Amino acid sequence: SSGLDGTLRGYNMSKEGHGALFLDRRGGVGITCLTGTPAVIDPEKRTVCCGYADGTIRVLSVCRNGFVLLQAQKPHNCPIRQVAYSPEGSFLATLGTDNTIFFFEVRSLGDHAVPLGFVQVPGQVSRLAWHPENCKLLLGLEDGTVLELSRPLPDSIDNSETYLFALDYRAVQPEVPEPEESEEEEGEEEEGDEG
Repeated sequence: SSGLDGTLRGYNMSKEGHGALFLDRRGGVGITCLTGTPAVIDPEKRTVCCGYADGTIRVLSVCRNGFVLLQAQKPHNCPIRQVAYSPEGSFLATLGTDNTIFFFEVRSLGDHAVPLGFVQVPGQVSRLAWHPENCKLLLGLEDGTVLELSRPLPDSIDNSETYLFALDYRAVQPEVPEPEESEEEEGEEEEGDEG
């Protein structure tokens, strides 16, 4: 578990561990989100990626004496709202509260998050999720719109001058039906017309 006090807690839930607790506090900055690393990257499932209030991500792994920092990067200048790995474990996406999404290529546990760049979303992003089959990134916007971003292609991204790049996308805006008047409302309108 994690908290805005900057504490990362790890519990050993096995019978032998009796709920032993590991604590980690780094930088005195609040942890805003965390996710486990996919089994394809860490088969032992001991590694987590945490997003922090200062825009930093940290990848930490549990060892015998606590947490070990594997990698730290600062992709955002604002708090991180969400971190998510693609289903096959080759990408990591981080969502900032300023609606920028930073993409990393994940090669291995040791070469964990190689920066690719970021895209800016022209709306308030509530949630992101990777499509389980085609590795596209789905974004839920506050107004109900769903954006589907194409999968980043690392070989076609030139980040030598800037990390800002563009991705093809498709937007789906839900049809919101007009509310139907109830019989009670219709009766009230008729009474008002007669008077």
